Amino acid sequence: MFETSGMLGRELNRRDLLGTAAQLAVAVPVLRAGFDSARVSAPAPGPSRVGATVSFRQAEFLGLDPKELFDAVLSAGFDPVRIIGSWADVGRRAGEFDLADLSWQMDRAKAAGRRVILAFGAKTPRYPEFNVPDWVLRGLDERDRGEREPWLLEQALKYQRAMLDFAANDPMIEFAQPGNEDLEPSEVTQWRSLSEGYVRAVAEHARAHTRLPLLMTSSMPLTLADFLFRLVRGHLYDANRYIELADAVGFNTHTRIRNQILGVTQDFGPGGHYWPYLRWLRDRTWAAGKQAIIGELQAEPFDYTVGDHGWGEDANISPADIRALDRRARRMGFDTRLVWGVEFAYWRRKNGDASYWDGLVRMVQAG
Repeated sequence: MFETSGMLGRELNRRDLLGTAAQLAVAVPVLRAGFDSARVSAPAPGPSRVGATVSFRQAEFLGLDPKELFDAVLSAGFDPVRIIGSWADVGRRAGEFDLADLSWQMDRAKAAGRRVILAFGAKTPRYPEFNVPDWVLRGLDERDRGEREPWLLEQALKYQRAMLDFAANDPMIEFAQPGNEDLEPSEVTQWRSLSEGYVRAVAEHARAHTRLPLLMTSSMPLTLADFLFRLVRGHLYDANRYIELADAVGFNTHTRIRNQILGVTQDFGPGGHYWPYLRWLRDRTWAAGKQAIIGELQAEPFDYTVGDHGWGEDANISPADIRALDRRARRMGFDTRLVWGVEFAYWRRKNGDASYWDGLVRMVQAG
């Protein structure tokens, strides 16, 4: 299984401590200045677009027909549409790849004239994030710690090559996305992450086998405690690696989280660092001549406190919250925003509450 040290994380050592001290020296004045980086001119605005990530796995979890949902997303006008080639789904057997669902989605999207973002990798959108086949997990368990990352990378690059061959430099594919929040540990992934060396190798391999632009995504630390955790563990500037390696960076914005602390359940909103930090990362992306988008605009509950059966019934985010988040992202210059939660909105609609779905459709129409 994946671990919280070695390949998927690390213990603090002397180098980490020195790095943390250096980051503190940089981060404290940056925090005090509100991340007021050197002034960067915004790029010429592109068309304002509301796209969506569509997960067949999440649709099935909610009891939906994934293909019905996908057609509804296309009919509503979401553009671009991110489709997910989860390794656990397409590569259940070593050396074999079942791309039937992906082919169906690509064909439907192209027939509707929608641009596509193709996501794949050892870490892909949707829980449990590390969506790898069982045979890969068994292979990792059978190997010593020092052998795991090289073996995982070897298998992942075979899978990645199959995904890039499938993409075939199709001009309707706006971005190839080889991974999702790969460097950042989080509660969602039980504090696991991938190494910088692994991510660089994946990006170099993708560059060698496709002409498609690359998208990488970075999660935003919501609370100040999250922010300080990243600072101490040396992950505060992970997004800089994505900016260096990719053609575009997607910043994943979840601004309403319900969690239980010391037995008390409460909702958390962004800490005072959140919007200045996002502006600072946006400016760093623009300064590098790269595109900045919102990779996940929260449109569903984010709740650590309930079991599977209760998820979504007591939503901690409203249609008005979602629209307000989209307006703020648009004002910040993020021309492309990908909704995270069309499955939830469609599920609520199927169960008699169309407010979430109708609200998303109005966002699409407003652009």
